[in-house]
Amino acid sequence: MENQNLESIKKQLIETINKKLEDKIIEQSNADLIIKLINSADTVKEAVDIAALGTTYKKTGFHFDKRLDKIVNNGRIKYFKKNNELSFSDGSDKPVNKLIIGDNFDALQNLLIQYKNSIDVIYIDPPYGKDSMGQFAETNYNNALTRDNLLSMLYPRLVLAKELLSDDGVIFCSIDDRNQAYVKCLFDEVFEEANFISMPVRRKNKLVMKGDNTFKNVIEPLIVYAKDKKNIVFSYTKDEIVDSDFSLISSGYGEKTVEFQKEQFRFIVESGVIKKGVYGNITINNDFQIENYVNTIPFSATGEFKWSEKKIQEKLSKNAYVLVKNINSFSARIHFVGNSAKPLDYIDEEYGKVTNEDGKNDLKRVFNNIEMFDYPKPIDFIKFILNISDNENALVLDFFAGSGTTGQAVLEMNEKDEGNRQFILVQLPEDLDILYTKNKKSEILKNQIELCDLINRKHLLSEITAERLRRVMKGSSINGEISITINKRLGGSLDVYEIADVANNESTEGQSPFDVIDETLYGKEKFTKLQDKIEWVCSNFENCQKELKE
Repeated sequence: MENQNLESIKKQLIETINKKLEDKIIEQSNADLIIKLINSADTVKEAVDIAALGTTYKKTGFHFDKRLDKIVNNGRIKYFKKNNELSFSDGSDKPVNKLIIGDNFDALQNLLIQYKNSIDVIYIDPPYGKDSMGQFAETNYNNALTRDNLLSMLYPRLVLAKELLSDDGVIFCSIDDRNQAYVKCLFDEVFEEANFISMPVRRKNKLVMKGDNTFKNVIEPLIVYAKDKKNIVFSYTKDEIVDSDFSLISSGYGEKTVEFQKEQFRFIVESGVIKKGVYGNITINNDFQIENYVNTIPFSATGEFKWSEKKIQEKLSKNAYVLVKNINSFSARIHFVGNSAKPLDYIDEEYGKVTNEDGKNDLKRVFNNIEMFDYPKPIDFIKFILNISDNENALVLDFFAGSGTTGQAVLEMNEKDEGNRQFILVQLPEDLDILYTKNKKSEILKNQIELCDLINRKHLLSEITAERLRRVMKGSSINGEISITINKRLGGSLDVYEIADVANNESTEGQSPFDVIDETLYGKEKFTKLQDKIEWVCSNFENCQKELKE
């Protein structure tokens, strides 16, 4: 088994070297020598160390001193443990959302067990200021997220994020203008420059001081990359977008039947009869007539429509129609008519309430007009991102969850278009008392601590995230207090997991890895045979024993 694993690792390493050669990062002679040495390696570690000779290089204009560049096996398995106090269910059959409390490196390792190549959209707003990761930064980066520390922290997490993304998945990253050039280079390193999509900017401030002619810092970059750019087709469904068309049917959306009214379709033929039957990837359920290029009677069709009938009719009611250019394949596309579309490069009030002030107001509505975070992202901004991805069944991940805006945005999008999006959030359990001791002038930290006291919970930042989600989903806090500023309960179920650990050699009855790891938290049915459970744990949790060391 060990020899098979060594040969498999060698093959992967050689493929990586060949890719570097193809991209002209290393020379042919160097590649030949490294491959020869990899093939002669006696152990996995030796093969990896040799391969590093071909992957350690400095790109023009991009270099940083790695602070956490060692990933070691510490002999303890990190795993998900359900927090039943914070979890809740609405009893529906809709996808269950998740909040994971713990270090996002450990969380991403565990998520790979169930969600490798499965996440459709990743949004992150990483910390990029001094002291902005509290205890975590103190432990791992001497309490200062300098640029080197920021890049060191992001690099291994982006590598894992790439593995989680589906083949047509997209990752969005908010970053400040001081660090955006460096972080973009890091994304080039991990996702490859060819998969760069765009870098639009968000207007982050509503008000700008007047009285001089100096430059004003009123925008924030948003870095956008694809797992594989060749698989990406963006369509933003804002009502004002016109003179463009979007495919009505696409595989993976689930088959549904839709009723269409007369004159909602336009064809390239002036007249004729369409008989019921199968046309490419759509089934026409009754005959109908074409006159003057339009259907003259209603008809129904069955196929993998991207939207519900309600959503389709909503689109067609706004100066749009379904265009069919090829009757044999019935390639139906919703066509919008009017002026030219607004570019997506500048995200301002035309796309909703997207400024920092709006983000604060969003959160005040949840917490009875009390400020709980310094710079929470606005809900409409995240909805803008989800709208671009245009997938009503998207699996959305945010592993720097903060206040939980991404979760609320997903829920509001589902409410609007009857979608089945699902969110997974990850948040550190920062100790608010320690943070407040270091910064006693912080009104925000004081408010957070007082809220935790009000709901009788530990003074942890993750408790604030969980409380926001509960309030917007259930309309009440964990202690039953109704949040009077929430107009509507968004519904949904939430599973809250914490990161626990167990020694890989623990054999005490009831405390071994095979006892404490719950396979149902990873999308598996309960094992009926112990041997099956042992094989599953041994096959899937090796990487969950790794941690970052300086």
